Amino acid sequence: MASRIERVSRMEGIDKAKARTEIEKTDKRRADNYRHYTRQIWGHSDHYDLCMDTRMGKEFILKTVAEAIKQPL
Repeated sequence: MASRIERVSRMEGIDKAKARTEIEKTDKRRADNYRHYTRQIWGHSDHYDLCMDTRMGKEFILKTVAEAIKQPL
């Protein structure tokens, strides 16, 4: 959460308390939407094929995703 708050605060030009509030509202909206359309719980790792922490950096993520796409199912 700390890295998300930092990123949103910086990108939106808002203080950290406001950034936390915005993140929480967005997460709730996403979870509600996901639950409505899928009848599943948003954020459950079982529902994803690939999860990555954005703190890993853009280049690492691009390289890893490109490699994952090449792998047969």
